Amino acid sequence: MHVWSKALAVALVVTLWGFGATALQAKDHKDKSCEPPGCPAPVLTPPVVEGNCCPMDTVKTHCEPPVQCGCNPVDPKAVSEAQEEALKKQHDAVKAQKKRQEAIAKAQRELEEKTAKEQRRIDKANDKFNHENAEFQAANAHYESFYGGSTKAAEVTSQPQP
Repeated sequence: MHVWSKALAVALVVTLWGFGATALQAKDHKDKSCEPPGCPAPVLTPPVVEGNCCPMDTVKTHCEPPVQCGCNPVDPKAVSEAQEEALKKQHDAVKAQKKRQEAIAKAQRELEEKTAKEQRRIDKANDKFNHENAEFQAANAHYESFYGGSTKAAEVTSQPQP
């Protein structure tokens, strides 16, 4: 019985020695240039709302009398009412254009605020990822140190990306 325990001990030592030798060989071929210190977060760019400026006609003032068609004279009151109506419609168009520009500015502002909010959310998640990744690298380095690995990786600290 004493012989079997010695044989078992020798077999165990040879097996562990074989695993240790392969771990050391694998450690020598490890490429450390692939390990980034942190992963940068993607940057969102807010979309741009284009508000093109549309030229508007103006109501012209005429110095000459209105053009008469046929035998009937042109009613000055009808001309005056048509001019007033044109001026009123021009005023309405200017107000509508101003509201349009305000709506475009508001939409652009809201898009920028939403984009900034989502960028903060992405940055927060990225910082969490970098923190967890740094902890993983430190734990992995600590684990590798039991097999003769370098303790240099255990000194990795998380650095938040700007």
